[in-house]
Amino acid sequence: MSVYQKDIKRIMKQLMLVYETRITSDKNRKLEHFGAVELMLLEHLKENDRVTQNDLFDVIPLRRNKLVGIIKKMISLGYIERVDNPNDKRSNYLVLGEKGFDIMQSYGKHEEVFLDFVLKDMTINEEKTIVKFLSKIQQTNYMK
Repeated sequence: MSVYQKDIKRIMKQLMLVYETRITSDKNRKLEHFGAVELMLLEHLKENDRVTQNDLFDVIPLRRNKLVGIIKKMISLGYIERVDNPNDKRSNYLVLGEKGFDIMQSYGKHEEVFLDFVLKDMTINEEKTIVKFLSKIQQTNYMK
């Protein structure tokens, strides 16, 4: 066991809770029912055109059937829309619906404020260390 494992565990849990709470709560309660997966999904759709459901399986580290359920739910609630692929009538793309766009506007503002708060007093070397640490975690087999 690492010398600092207890401290790291405690700090990471607190950070996740604060991030989830602050990012997903606002005065209009637009984000309160959104978790990390839903926000990651909407953010990917916002940043990319012509996203297929199969593309999302490669980007979001979640079991296929779980992700399909989330996508269906978000389509039924109007956060995501399906549009026909003009080049292949058998397939379609997923795009942000109007509600999804509104959510991403609100989320983006909250995320920016949170990250500015977290990073405001850090040096460039401290930021590099954080990126190195998070990248190391991401590259492990545990994250795949």
